[in-house]
Amino acid sequence: MTDSKKISLKDAISIGIGGMVGGGIFAVLGLAVSLAKEDIPAPFEVRNHTQM
Repeated sequence: MTDSKKISLKDAISIGIGGMVGGGIFAVLGLAVSLAKEDIPAPFEVRNHTQM
């Protein structure tokens, strides 16, 4: 491949911010699971029914 594309500073910052936000979502979900223990399926069921 002769056409190489470089990412700009803006692209690199966007990738970093996206990774941090995504990691934060999974961290909060893990915390919710540890706090709710056996009741964790209930919020997902409520969410599934309210989004339809």
